[in-house]
Amino acid sequence: MTKHCISEITKLFDTEFIFQFGDKIEYSKDIDILIVSNDFEGISTLKRRELIKRIDPNLDPICLTIRQFEMLKDSKSSLFNCIQKTQTLLYGNKTALF
Repeated sequence: MTKHCISEITKLFDTEFIFQFGDKIEYSKDIDILIVSNDFEGISTLKRRELIKRIDPNLDPICLTIRQFEMLKDSKSSLFNCIQKTQTLLYGNKTALF
């Protein structure tokens, strides 16, 4: 994921964190990212995805508010485990996360 994409996301949304996670294979066509921002409050999941995919159609975003991210952490779901094991922090403060 390019610095330009990160810059565009943080211009659109007051962003707490951006993670890349999952398979980071060079030839992979999609880029799995998790974006955490309270600016997503009141925006549907589909609209959130659409806004991010306008920046780069190869992004496969999960867009959560801070509360939703905390709920995901507390759930210990397979998605959270995948993010925790494979994540690369692209933006934000890692010490406040896990």
